Amino acid sequence: MKRKDLVIRPSFHMWRNRFVAVVVLAAVLIPLNIAASLKHATSVERDMEVVIYAALVVVSSLVILLVFQREELVVAEGVMTRRNLLGMPKRYHLDAIGGMARRDVLFVLARQPARYMVVYDKQHRCLFKMNRVIWDPADVRKLHSIVGGDGKTQLVTSAELEHEFPGSLAWLITHPLVLIAVEFVVLLVILVALVSLADALSPKL
Repeated sequence: MKRKDLVIRPSFHMWRNRFVAVVVLAAVLIPLNIAASLKHATSVERDMEVVIYAALVVVSSLVILLVFQREELVVAEGVMTRRNLLGMPKRYHLDAIGGMARRDVLFVLARQPARYMVVYDKQHRCLFKMNRVIWDPADVRKLHSIVGGDGKTQLVTSAELEHEFPGSLAWLITHPLVLIAVEFVVLLVILVALVSLADALSPKL
């Protein structure tokens, strides 16, 4: 049996307050929106709204369940294994890891910085990053003691993060104009799909 130096998983305790706040907000706003739509929307539009809200609740619940049940970091016999929310493992030899850094990242239009921990290689290229919000600080410190790196938390912009750790941001995020164009196309496709669905469900005269 392999000896495991460290096994850490996302901590729901760390995220509990935010989760409760989101649930309370959703429990208040969703019924209010549905009640308001009863006054002016057609039966088809009301049904579509209920379906959309139900789908959002199901998808959000599934993502939360996968994050807290599947994500995992294991350090054993000189290898770090990271499992993503789908349970798919990826392995990194500790000898190839340069260290870990904690960065609070400012994104355009974001009200608060994203709290990341970045694991990087010997050339300071990002191997992977994770949001510190859902990880217990004690577990983060344990991981830091194993892989090494600067223990200070620094506030940086997204461009500075990408410059310091190449590959830490998705290509679209580093090209905002392309990202805006993609978002516009996605919204347009969704709008066309909703209009088509409403037309298909509406009674034919």
